[in-house]
Amino acid sequence: MNLFKKDAPQVISLHGPETFYMDNKPISKEEFYSMGKLSSSSTFGDKASEGGTMEERGKINILGTEYTIFSNVSEQEKPFMKGNDGLTDFTTKEIFVAILDDGDPMNMQNMKVYEDRTIRHEIVHAFLFESGLDHNAEWARNEEIVDWIAIQSPKLFKIFTEMELKL
Repeated sequence: MNLFKKDAPQVISLHGPETFYMDNKPISKEEFYSMGKLSSSSTFGDKASEGGTMEERGKINILGTEYTIFSNVSEQEKPFMKGNDGLTDFTTKEIFVAILDDGDPMNMQNMKVYEDRTIRHEIVHAFLFESGLDHNAEWARNEEIVDWIAIQSPKLFKIFTEMELKL
């Protein structure tokens, strides 16, 4: 998924390891930094590894199971967050969202929108797990379908509400 201008150096981190692009072709992190566009000692992006910022966003009920949602989770606080924007831990019934607005000028302009989308994505994972589909159906672990549900659900619910359909 290309979120930035075609000919600009692009940094994309969408629910997975950091991927760097130049002219729409993937390049290594080292190669990107060596091009002189950024230095590996740049101050932006460092917040993701700092600690002490994790915040509880709230508790939600997913098919009778309580999950706690945390945001601004650093890799120092939860090492499993390395390379992830969001993660659902089915063993502890917790959803974690990384520090997404880390000051990187290459970020999208409204990171709150992206954070909300990431939380929706992780909630979909939790629903699929709690319903048993995560273990029994390969499609339920497919990131594309989970993203589709997370991205399209606000639009679906808006139409349902406009049509006065009972939710």
